Amino acid sequence: MRFHTALASLAENRRVDESMQQVLAEMRLVFSMMADPRTFHAPYLEGNQQILALLREGRRADAEEALMRYLDAAEAQLLEAASF
Repeated sequence: MRFHTALASLAENRRVDESMQQVLAEMRLVFSMMADPRTFHAPYLEGNQQILALLREGRRADAEEALMRYLDAAEAQLLEAASF
């Protein structure tokens, strides 16, 4: 969650920061309903590292694409877990 807060802060926009805090508060509720949140989070650590490496290399477009794939995968996994 800190990683995503840091990503959002790159926008240097108060509204983005506030929106991210709201999303993360809602996500904490979702994670609290999971039997094992660590199992959910563990595979995403590598994605965080990849996105960070791309940003450090100045490859913003590649980082954006990697983040979108990451978020799409997380959304699908959360929806499946929530049985929507």
